[in-house]
Amino acid sequence: MSHLSILDFSFKDDETRMKDFRFIQQVLQFNVLFESDVYSSMIDDTGLSIGFMNTSELEEAAQAGYKASVVPNFSVDAERFDAMLVQTTDNGGKILMPKTYIEGTGYYAIIQTPSGINIALAEQPTE
Repeated sequence: MSHLSILDFSFKDDETRMKDFRFIQQVLQFNVLFESDVYSSMIDDTGLSIGFMNTSELEEAAQAGYKASVVPNFSVDAERFDAMLVQTTDNGGKILMPKTYIEGTGYYAIIQTPSGINIALAEQPTE
């Protein structure tokens, strides 16, 4: 079964992004995972990662094929990654970013529902 693994918030500028990042970190007492000019994240006690991205710089910093216009707001741990991609197209959805390996993160893909909702699939690297 898949479960929610990443919740992302998108911002048009870095000042607003970091203001909300600091607010949520202080109020909810989540642990900061990492910070960068484009994306910063924290984690709660259940392992849910909460990310804050600056979409104005995302296209320049991200991999080819990953555009700010398709940024998902949440990601799920995909235990049946390849089967989920097949089911996406079989059920009228689209694959916006194919299964891609991201160093230190694992596999990642972006799918779209028939009505246009973007969902990221993530598979943590196995050790």
